[in-house]
Amino acid sequence: LPEEPWLPHYQGFGQQAAIRPLLTSDNNCTLLVNLPTSCGKSLLTQLQALSAPTNTLTLVIVPTVALAIEQADDMQKLLRGADQDHGGSYVWIGGQDQPSRQAIKERIKAGTQRVLFCSPESVRSSLVPVLFELSRLNMIGAIVIDEAHLIDQWGAEFRPDFQLIAPMI
Repeated sequence: LPEEPWLPHYQGFGQQAAIRPLLTSDNNCTLLVNLPTSCGKSLLTQLQALSAPTNTLTLVIVPTVALAIEQADDMQKLLRGADQDHGGSYVWIGGQDQPSRQAIKERIKAGTQRVLFCSPESVRSSLVPVLFELSRLNMIGAIVIDEAHLIDQWGAEFRPDFQLIAPMI
């Protein structure tokens, strides 16, 4: 890992093996990482966000609001430690007030919202216009589907939007 005091150590060989292709792959490539629970996949998302060009967005699609909030809090701490925190929200969740959502959209368009944690429903609805614009401008650094194995385990009926985001990606 880079010698930064705010980055933790490897949690295992699988995580270590996944970091090298993450940091050395060409732009616009696809990287699939399948590691068991508690093997450090979150660090991969964090490193992706930190290593991507600063004006790009790493979009992290998560299955639960609780996970979105937890991951966003961890990301904010990491970015704050790297002196790259914009001071705003890193989550897009139901019930969020309109001014918060508008501020996120403005940061996305300005290229200062490095990471956003959201649901698959948001990707297919309220975020569509801004994501299409980012795609057109080549400002999407990565799309991460966290806990992707749950899609199969929980079944298509639980969150059908997980199945329906594939054409958008």
